Amino acid sequence: MNDLLFELPLPDYFDLNACLAYMNRSPLECLFRPDNDGVNRLFMPEGKPLLVRLTTASNSLRVCRLHC
Repeated sequence: MNDLLFELPLPDYFDLNACLAYMNRSPLECLFRPDNDGVNRLFMPEGKPLLVRLTTASNSLRVCRLHC
């Protein structure tokens, strides 16, 4: 199950595909994991792991908590 943490409006000229292409430039990247639909990122707020997924929908950036 995934929980929506927040949603941010995006400008009309935002292109997630361009961002994903840039993030996929190296297989050695360890700060995030991009795929064709979005990006997974691990944060450690207050020393506790928080895995999130960033995607776009209807001109907004969606940030969801991933449960693993």
